[in-house]
Order: sequence, then structure tokens, then C-alpha cells
Amino acid sequence: MPISILRTSDGKLDQANQLDFDDLAGRLAANPSKVMLHLHGGLVKEAAGLDTAHRLGGAAPAGFGLGPDWEQIYVVWRTGALETLKANWQDLFNNDRIYHVVLKKLIGFVGSKLELPGVTGRSAFAAVNLTPAEIEARLRTPTSQDPFADVDVQIERDTPSGRGPAVAPQSDAALVQEFSLSLQIDPEFMGAADNVSAALTFDPLKGRSIASRGNANTGRDDFDRLDERIKRELTDAVPTQPGGRDLFTAVEVAKFLIKHAAAIVLRIIRRFRARRDHGFYPTIVEELVREMYGDVVGAAIWGMMKKDAADHFVANGCGAALIKAFEAGRPSLLCVSGHSAGSIWAAALIRAIAPMANPPDVRLAFLAPALRMDEFADVLQLGTPFIKAFRMFTMNDELERKDAVLGPGTSAIYPCSLLYVISGVLEDDRAEAFPDAPIVGMQRFLGSDPAWLTDPRQIASARAVHHFLTSPNHGVVYATTQGKPGLSSLATSHGAFDDDQMTLASVVTFFG
Repeated sequence: MPISILRTSDGKLDQANQLDFDDLAGRLAANPSKVMLHLHGGLVKEAAGLDTAHRLGGAAPAGFGLGPDWEQIYVVWRTGALETLKANWQDLFNNDRIYHVVLKKLIGFVGSKLELPGVTGRSAFAAVNLTPAEIEARLRTPTSQDPFADVDVQIERDTPSGRGPAVAPQSDAALVQEFSLSLQIDPEFMGAADNVSAALTFDPLKGRSIASRGNANTGRDDFDRLDERIKRELTDAVPTQPGGRDLFTAVEVAKFLIKHAAAIVLRIIRRFRARRDHGFYPTIVEELVREMYGDVVGAAIWGMMKKDAADHFVANGCGAALIKAFEAGRPSLLCVSGHSAGSIWAAALIRAIAPMANPPDVRLAFLAPALRMDEFADVLQLGTPFIKAFRMFTMNDELERKDAVLGPGTSAIYPCSLLYVISGVLEDDRAEAFPDAPIVGMQRFLGSDPAWLTDPRQIASARAVHHFLTSPNHGVVYATTQGKPGLSSLATSHGAFDDDQMTLASVVTFFG
């Protein structure tokens, strides 16, 4: 049978693929057969999605190597957001003075507040000699390792990985006051505030800034990278009358920046107290990015990507059309594989299949899924009767924490995988920040006892997913594992699961 590659945008099938879809629907209606539907990650460009579809539709070992008795469908849905995220984050780390100085201050301050297990009063800061010069050197050295991994070794000696050390007893108000003062007296921080002040008081008619200090060009670049809500606060604070603009100095800029930096400190400390941290350095970076640079690293784009997956199943959506085709020609077996954000698309598909009068039997494979635990639990309530088998291939937590999302040599920017970024930065819950959001593809969330959770809904979801994964015909394969047929994966990065030949062979064996 021919391979169907369906390109979509905003959930709708591209007009150029309409004839291909019509032919597919016709074949299903005339001769219901085994169907394999693959969904790539939703953050890739169209060209990458097409390349993956052509490769996987081809011969093994580079592709699935399915026989002519299979109807193969590859949905290419695209945003290209991952490339944007990588470019923006690297620019932020390498060129933004505010980001760099606040990051350094957070590392030193938080390190001084985390105590070694069983050693009251002894901080991680002191244990590894985190001087300002040492912090600067570690951040400026390209590396493929977490630059502050030795801090985690100290603070997690007697605790489960990533589940938090002791935190020095200090009130929130005292923490805010102490950290705020450390920024107020920091010359580098105030120099960055000078630059922003110069940018905001620049007079285009005079060709210069009203502010007496600072570089307006550098300040404008730093200002433009800030989150939109912070930019609005600063812009609204600038007096409109010419004389008043003289009074808008670096001190005024610093007040706003310090307010947000103090909020970051509190969220970091609270995550450690609640055992919801992702390790020392990743947690600091996540909270800094979320509070001050969420627009730059793609939190809004992630929300749009999730909406795009759901939009496939509204009226006139490509997914809704597929459901109608399956109703007209029920597949003898429907095998679905979803890589990364493709698991979110797959979850929307399961929701849409559930109301069918005679849903097909489904075998579902997830590759490093980016789907949230509570969303998967909701889907399972609908799909368990017809999901006959499930298998997930994903990395163990040690590999997940070492798979730098921006690529080799960039761990000083952020040392962990895309799934850690999604969990720590990109997810929200009812319009509120949701740090350490439980993600199905992350081993850290798949234990039998979610004692670290406090929300009853999240606890119930974690238990439901754990029960499902440990039921007959379901299971998880953690890379790297070389086991029996269908139970192997040698992928060592998030993006490698649809490239790794052992994983592809295991998926095909699982599909049967």
C-alpha cells in the first residue's frame, strides 16, 4: 500500500494533500487493514518532519520496514519552535547582561541556603567553594556536563535523586530582604540597570539618552529580551513629561528587576522545601527563565503547540477527518506511535476514538513522550477498553539529566533534556505556573509512591498511570536497554528515539 504523508497547519490538512487523504479514506473503506499512524514531535520544522516520515516509511533498519499489508500514515504537523527556543536561549545566555548577573547572584545565594544532609549550618556553597570567581569560570566554560553537578552530589547524598536537600530556616521576608540588598549593592547589576534606564530615556530627536550613565544600545537589547509583562511595567513607569524623565534613573529600573528577582528566589527555595526541584543548577535556570524570559524560551509557543494538537480534532480538522475514515473503514488493528509532543497528538486521538460505536483495537507506543501525567490519566479513563497494549520507550533519569536540550557543549546554559524544560518551565495549570509538572516520559515521576505530590488530583493521576503501566500487556523500556525482542532501546538523547535502530525494531515487534 502507498504511504500517506499528511501535512497540516493549525490542525487542518494542507490542500495539497487532500487527494492523498481521499485515496487513503477510499482504501480504508474498501479494504479495512492494519494501520500504523506515526506522530513526530510537534516542535520541529516541516522539512524535518517530512524527512522523518520518508525515512520511517522506508526499509529497516533506518525505517519501520513495514510490509505491504500495512496502511502507513505520517502526520507532519509543525511549528519549528525548538530551533527558535535554542537560538533565543543561547543569545540570552551569551549576550544579556541582566540575565548573566542575576543568574550568578542566584547561584551564590541559593547555594548558601542549601544545607548538607545531616550537617546543620554547613552549606553547599561552602562545601564546593563557590566563590564569585568560580561561578563565573564555570558558566563561561563550554561543557557537556552540568557545571554545578558537584553541588547536587553534596546536597543529595542522603536523599532520592532530585528530591531536595535541607534548606536553611529563614522566613520568606528575610530571604527577600537579604537577596534584594545583595543586588542593590552589586555594581554589575546596577550597571545593567543603568543601560536599561539609558534605553528607556533615549531621546531620538537629540540622538542621546537623558540618563547620564549607561549604554542605550546594550540596554535596549537587554530590555527587548525581557518578558512582555516586565517590559510593560518598566515602560509604564517612565514619566511622559520631559522633565520627569530626568528622574527615571537606574534606581527606578532596579526596583522592578529586584522585585522579579526576589520572586525567583522564593520559588526556588519553595521548590527545594517541597522536594520539587530538578537539581541545584537546573532549578535556578528554570525559575529565572520562567519569571523574566518566558517569552524568549517559548512558554507561549508550547501552549500554542498543545492547542494545535487539539485543533486537529475540531470540525474540519485533519484528525476529525481521520476518525470519520476509521468509522467508514474500521482498521483491523490501529497502531499509533507518538514521539515527544507527538504523544499529545496521540492523546487527542484516543479521546476522539472513544465515542466511536465500534472503536478499533489500539496498540500505543510512546517515544520519550512529553504528555503530562494528569492529561494521560484522563485519556486512560476513556481509552482503556480499546487500548489493548501500551509500550513506552524513554530515557532513565540519569540520561535525562545529562541530555542538554541545546546540544553538546551547552550544559552551562541548561544541562537537562527537553522533557525537563517542559516540566520545569513550559507547563502551567489553570494559567498558573506549574514547575516540576509530572511528565509521562520522565522516570522521576513513574515511581509507585507519589508522596512528594500534594494536589489530590495529581496524586490520583500518578497512581492511575502507574497502575496502567504495570498492568498486563503494558510496560516501559528505559534506554539504554538491550533485551528481548520488542524490549530494547539504545537511544541516549531525547531526539534519538525515532533514529535509534534498536528502538524502531522494538516498536515494530511490539506492533506485531
